[in-house]
Amino acid sequence: MRKRFRIAAFLFTAFLIVFISLSPSRGAGAGGRVIYAVGDRALDPFEFISETQVPTGFLVELLQSIARQKELSLNFRMVRWQEVPALLYSSHVDLLLGVADARGNDAILPRLAPVVNIPPSSSQTDQRGVGLPNVSGKEIGQYYFSLPVLKVPYSIFTRKGLGGSRLSDVSGKAIVVEQGSAEEEYLRLSGLASEIVLASHPVEIVHLLSLGQYDFALMNLYQGLAICKKISIANVVATSLNLFSKDWGYTVAHGDISLAGILREGLADSRRNGTYDRLYRKWFDEYRQDGRIDKGLIIKVVGGFAIAIILILLWNLSLKRQVTRIVRERERLIDFIRDGILAIDNRGRITLINRSARKLLNMTSDVEGQDVDSLVPEINLTGVLTSGETAYDLEQNVGGTPLVINKIPVVLNNQVAGAIASFRDMSEIHAMAEEMTGVRMYVDSLRVQNHEFVNKLQAISGLIQLGKYERALTFIAQEQAPGQITASLIAERIKNPAVGGILLGKLGRCRELGIECEITPDSYCGELAAISDQALVIIIGNLMENAIEAVLNLRDRKGKISFSIFDESNQIMLCVWDNGGKLSKEKASKIFEKGFSTKARPRTSGYGLYNIRRMVDALGGDISLDFSFDEFTEFIVTLPNREGGDFFE
Repeated sequence: MRKRFRIAAFLFTAFLIVFISLSPSRGAGAGGRVIYAVGDRALDPFEFISETQVPTGFLVELLQSIARQKELSLNFRMVRWQEVPALLYSSHVDLLLGVADARGNDAILPRLAPVVNIPPSSSQTDQRGVGLPNVSGKEIGQYYFSLPVLKVPYSIFTRKGLGGSRLSDVSGKAIVVEQGSAEEEYLRLSGLASEIVLASHPVEIVHLLSLGQYDFALMNLYQGLAICKKISIANVVATSLNLFSKDWGYTVAHGDISLAGILREGLADSRRNGTYDRLYRKWFDEYRQDGRIDKGLIIKVVGGFAIAIILILLWNLSLKRQVTRIVRERERLIDFIRDGILAIDNRGRITLINRSARKLLNMTSDVEGQDVDSLVPEINLTGVLTSGETAYDLEQNVGGTPLVINKIPVVLNNQVAGAIASFRDMSEIHAMAEEMTGVRMYVDSLRVQNHEFVNKLQAISGLIQLGKYERALTFIAQEQAPGQITASLIAERIKNPAVGGILLGKLGRCRELGIECEITPDSYCGELAAISDQALVIIIGNLMENAIEAVLNLRDRKGKISFSIFDESNQIMLCVWDNGGKLSKEKASKIFEKGFSTKARPRTSGYGLYNIRRMVDALGGDISLDFSFDEFTEFIVTLPNREGGDFFE
């Protein structure tokens, strides 16, 4: 008996151990238990199958976090939501994901079994008594327990630009909803829509809106936005009009109050340790509207600001370079001006001085910012600041240099803000006037001719008084013949009166000085088309005067000058030849430089050929030089004489 009793006890103990090990744990601390969960395979971002065929989404990752904390094993089965009822009866299911407010008429559970919602904040002093109906232990297996996790808003969707942010925009319009959904139930109870258009799936709703077949739809906000992003629909947007919200979460099947308690504790822990907030931000931040920061908008705004700042910096850099370039060009331009320029501010401090002014005033160091009266008191430029009067062509001696000075006040807003002085060397002006116009030489020539003419008249008068009539006629004929020949040649061949006049004057001067001067018989000059009389007279006068200077006081030979002018092929060519031969190679290389002269005279010289070269260049012509030391010097000038050409005055 005892042996049989021991065998029976051993078999009972073994059976109990096997039964306990194979039976699912019903306690709160059911470590290692496998939980069979069912979810929708296409409910992004709550629960869905990823591209790698792995269950994912907010509810899936939150449940996985709780399972790791509570040492539970999960077995997911992701199906179409329409397959869930059959799966509940045909397979073992512990948990449903994503049941929207299990008490609602749209939920799948009320048609299967009674549902009890367990609030996350309720205390669990007695697991079997938390929110349960008064039923016996045998009947509890028929109940389902719903644990809400988050509230999901249901919003109006529309196309971009149609509005819909106010209830009046949507009221009385056709609205598309998913068939058999909470959205359909809401519209039928509220009477908001004039027509309720039923669609089989939210994807179909988004396409109907995008194609413009309907203007408004009511959808789960997060689901609708996720669909638009997934299928790249850009013209469908969610408005700020949220009509209602529902609880989404988990539902425990078959009255498993122990599992419901484990999940409730896990939810509370996930909120405390921040897991819930982290997952919520991960999956819903880009879809939230209330209090949400639009990352795309931030990127656009920051990008816009960055582009604006870059453009401003580039504009500033470009402006700085442009201003620098303008300032440098202004300084270079002012430095190239031949007149000296000096500017001061309203305190008498120098703000601008160019190169010519530094040279004329003997200033070599940086004087900008210094007091002008302490440097050049003779100019008295500060007097313009007080008087406000303009002064022109004042002749003053500044530092031993005679200057012609102009002083002008700078007036801004009816107040004198500064003054500007311009000045030039008087000796240079006088020398240029003499060489450019030949006034002094013409005066001397007229004086000599007048004296000679008086002497000749007196000689003729004396011969007549003595009765020497034949001798008087012979004397008159001898004096008149060369002049008649020259005058007739010029009158016949030189049609321009100004050119003829300067040639007659130079020929008379050569006769007085005993210089042999001839105008070649084949010379010819018609009316000028593109050259002013003044320009040609200045060129001829200076070249002839230089030739006269070159042949004066020759010791070994008589001075000779030859002048030729030709007007052919719309060009004027003139040649001035002399037998002075005073040019060497060294002098010839500098002959056209400003201030260079071969004349040993006390007056200022060296500007004639320099200015002639400038005039010839301005007229588009050419000047060349041929010479042989101690033998001859020849200048050849060629000028274009075309109608419509440059007219130099």
